[in-house]
Amino acid sequence: MAKGIEINMIALIIIGLVGIAVLLMILYGPISSMLKSTFCFFYEDVLKQKADFCAYTKTIAQQVTICKTKVEECTHVAEGDDEIANYIAAYSILCWQEANVKVTKNTICYQIILKTHPYYIDEEFFTYNMEKGNGCEVLENSKIILPDGEEVEYSGYCGTHDNIFWDVSNNVIKKQSLILIKYDTVENKIIISA
Repeated sequence: MAKGIEINMIALIIIGLVGIAVLLMILYGPISSMLKSTFCFFYEDVLKQKADFCAYTKTIAQQVTICKTKVEECTHVAEGDDEIANYIAAYSILCWQEANVKVTKNTICYQIILKTHPYYIDEEFFTYNMEKGNGCEVLENSKIILPDGEEVEYSGYCGTHDNIFWDVSNNVIKKQSLILIKYDTVENKIIISA
């Protein structure tokens, strides 16, 4: 009879520990983020109520505007492809440095609005400019996508890791006016979309 009580006691302790582990996962783990996002969506977007609890779940991307000449609404002036590529690289590196440390879910760091035309920036040109400015020491890009869609090793040296995903229509930034720089927590990469 004593052995039966001991086995029951051990079973209850194991069940209790598993219950505590599940509760901690719900409160502090990945399930917590999903539950908070779901709650905030229904509470704020469906019920149209405000909650301080939900304020931090929405991150707003910083908007940057690049123009050919200096006007009030422009953040930067860029006349050529080199300057535009340098700005995109600089904001990609900033996103990498900030998001890699702080972000727990995918986030858009920057929205770059291009008001300067014409330009032609493919991933090879972008990476070359990043390498020239020593940006590859912070954000590596060892593989590139050519304009024809083929993925190849970068011909210069931009590190040994591929930390940038080039998600650009026709693989070239040519006529697009909006570029998004995102951090993907699953892939641990910067995504450049246009």
